[in-house]
Amino acid sequence: MGPAIGGALVAIGSPGVALLVDAASFAAAALLLWPLRLPARAEVVEARSFFGELRQGWGEFRRQTWIWTTIVFFGVGNFAFASYFVLGPIIAKRELGGAPAWAALTTALSVGALFGGLLAIRIRPRKPLATSCMAAWVFLLPQLGMGLGLPLWALIVFSAIAGSGLAVHIALWSTVFQQNVPPEAMSRVSSYDSFGSFVLLPLGAALAGPVAAVVGVRETLLGAAAVIAITEAIVFAQPSVHAIRAPEAAEG
Repeated sequence: MGPAIGGALVAIGSPGVALLVDAASFAAAALLLWPLRLPARAEVVEARSFFGELRQGWGEFRRQTWIWTTIVFFGVGNFAFASYFVLGPIIAKRELGGAPAWAALTTALSVGALFGGLLAIRIRPRKPLATSCMAAWVFLLPQLGMGLGLPLWALIVFSAIAGSGLAVHIALWSTVFQQNVPPEAMSRVSSYDSFGSFVLLPLGAALAGPVAAVVGVRETLLGAAAVIAITEAIVFAQPSVHAIRAPEAAEG
């Protein structure tokens, strides 16, 4: 609902009005959380060296081959995808009708994610990690569609499919992660996972504009889609990705 409401506020008011309402929503959330009281924890946590915990987490991260081999390429793919949120609004403003069009695209992404979440509840793949990586492939569709100059209705469909694929990908990835990483190392390994996945996002956003100024907006988006396709293909080809089986499949 957020993108749809934001687009409506921009259409009937201004971007400033939309941002003020957004800020007010954060203030309301803070007020709702203010009276929350959590019970005190009874267990005593043994103090450990910060750098020692980092080394322990890094050791587990390196031991799980499927994690670090996929995270490297997911990070590169996220680097490429960052250009969509920089250049997508430019195309929406120039050619698709402005803020309402961009709101429709981001709303479609969110609606697709809802359906993808429902789908993820139902499916039981024998190779959950390989299925997760395959589902992530469709995330190149929004950039591909804009790069090809497709009409708004087609871009909306592409956005919905991308949102569905992303939701399935995240659900299966999180499940595999929790099933294969020891509980005592989960928080540290998760930190390395998040860092590797998103560390290049700011650089991708920063480079999108300068690259588009040299080669063109559509060409940059097509190049980013190609990078995502290549990285996903490399990830899917990893033997360690296909070696992860669902518990019932492994037992059978």
